[in-house]
Amino acid sequence: MINDQYIMKKKISQGSFGVVYVGQDVQTNQYVAIKIEKTDQGSSLEKEAKILQHLNGTLNIPRLFYFGEHKKQLLMVISFLGKDLTYYIRQYKKFSLKCVLLIAEQMLSILENIHLKSVLHRDIKPENILTGRDNDSNIYLVDFGISKFYRDKKGRHINFQDNKPFLGTSRYASLAAHKGQELSRRDDLESLGYVLIYLLKGSLPWQVLKLQDEQKIKAVGDMKTTITLHELCNGLPDEFQRMIDYARKLEFRATPDYQFLRQMFQKLAHQLNIQDQLRYDWDYTPSSLQVPSSEIAVLKRSKRTTDQEQQDLLQNRKKQPSSSTLNGLEGLSGHSYLKTPEQHCRKKSLTPAKQKSNSSFNDTFSSYNQSANQSVIGLPSHQNNISQLSFFENNNLLSLAFESMSKITKEQLNQEEHEENNEDLSPSPLEVKYLKLKKQSVNVHFKRTLLQIESMNILPPQSSFNQCQ
Repeated sequence: MINDQYIMKKKISQGSFGVVYVGQDVQTNQYVAIKIEKTDQGSSLEKEAKILQHLNGTLNIPRLFYFGEHKKQLLMVISFLGKDLTYYIRQYKKFSLKCVLLIAEQMLSILENIHLKSVLHRDIKPENILTGRDNDSNIYLVDFGISKFYRDKKGRHINFQDNKPFLGTSRYASLAAHKGQELSRRDDLESLGYVLIYLLKGSLPWQVLKLQDEQKIKAVGDMKTTITLHELCNGLPDEFQRMIDYARKLEFRATPDYQFLRQMFQKLAHQLNIQDQLRYDWDYTPSSLQVPSSEIAVLKRSKRTTDQEQQDLLQNRKKQPSSSTLNGLEGLSGHSYLKTPEQHCRKKSLTPAKQKSNSSFNDTFSSYNQSANQSVIGLPSHQNNISQLSFFENNNLLSLAFESMSKITKEQLNQEEHEENNEDLSPSPLEVKYLKLKKQSVNVHFKRTLLQIESMNILPPQSSFNQCQ
């Protein structure tokens, strides 16, 4: 028992700093995080506790409940939060623009709030940005172990200095940190800029360096100096380049215009018409998902093969098909960072039983089966890869699919197959593989389903298709 109030439950992480346990407050039954410092770490935990005590009550900062000694070890009890952003990056590889814009808005407010209280974080990175627990949709900035007050009690700003030891994490550290200069508010902003780019792209150029310690710090600093911001932000909206450029041009003692940066990202969201769709990728639920028009176009396109497509492919036989050509969705819906993880996988939703996901996305289909305005037609699983096919009166996606199927008769399909078999062409191995996969896809997902539905006399009448047009 710690301070006659907290009990340790389970170790949740361990590092060079010490150990973190999940604990419980016996008075309130609330869970807490208990951070225990290693004995050889000096007074870093004590410094962090002083910073947190000063920041207590600040939004999106963990609350300090207790700091003291237990069994000859320093420890502190703070708010128990959710997972950090690296956990979700490992899942999604990179985040959508909607998600990153929301992170940017919250992080700019967090930095403004701690800077107003004279605190520099000095180690902004995804590992130190945590999500809330349960229904808490906020993010939190944690780990103030190397933080510092940049103003004294009289409000005087610290002086600029050179030859300072490197502080922070080389991947996200500012240019000033690599140069051994004293850090200020501008450096927290520059580090946040690198974090946002990393979250959007899934990587940064200097991650490829396989060096250690001082060599890595110098090499990463050299790359950050050499590479242009245009190259760093290639393929991203200009606002991310402007943010880092703004931070780098700030004077050492200058107060950043946080509102200007927030409004810059808010304006971007309005320009892309996604201002009402900002949410974290890991917070997506089935009820929030809508089928985009670009995906409907993909469905119509993927259900039939045309002679023109094959001719275009043969004319470019030496050109390797890109992933956007093979997948369809990427090429038609523009930048991939505009899509959420669910939008990437939604084209597979006709066979939900075979999808494996940690999200509740698959639950949509089981709930649909209880809808009052549908009739479910069972097809034996040994005859068809679709065990259940649901019809909805207002389901535009399925209406378009049936519209496509109704326009192609069995005779047309057989004629196309006969023409393909008699083509006197010598495609490359890559083209053969592509055409074979395309043909198999039509056979499995189109012809077979059409023939079985027709044999059961359940295909909707032609008039119903005309109504959908």
